[in-house]
Amino acid sequence: MGWVRPARKGFTLVELLLSSAIMPLVISGVMGVYIMSINTWKESIERFSLQRDSFLAMEKMVRGPEGTGGVVGSSAIECPNSYTLNYTNGANERGYYLSGGNIMYDEDTSAMGTDTVIVDGVNSLIFTAGGGMVTISLSRQGQVGSKTITAALFTQVKIRN
Repeated sequence: MGWVRPARKGFTLVELLLSSAIMPLVISGVMGVYIMSINTWKESIERFSLQRDSFLAMEKMVRGPEGTGGVVGSSAIECPNSYTLNYTNGANERGYYLSGGNIMYDEDTSAMGTDTVIVDGVNSLIFTAGGGMVTISLSRQGQVGSKTITAALFTQVKIRN
């Protein structure tokens, strides 16, 4: 009868050292991917929010805050400067302007205290008018960690009246 090798029970010291050296590398790689995906998710949520609010503000300016009485149905338009738009809709003189980062809607430019905020956090708002067209350019910024995210919209509105 020959010599029989005993069955192995457990790991050798070399196997334990290798696995304890490789495991932290694997865990750090997985954690890096996880943290990067969380940051990307936060940025996409902020970008979506900026774009959505900018789009809604643009729609309110074009169609009016209640869906009627906006720039698109106006009969006369005036841009006294690049960040103010006054227009006549029916018998009312209305307007939009930029004030301290807020787009303001003035329901009646002849009365005081009729201004309401359409959207806040606006970096730039530029109106140009001419030839039966109004061009509106809007830019907003948001912060996620140390990153600055910008949403910019541009539209041209053909005046119906």
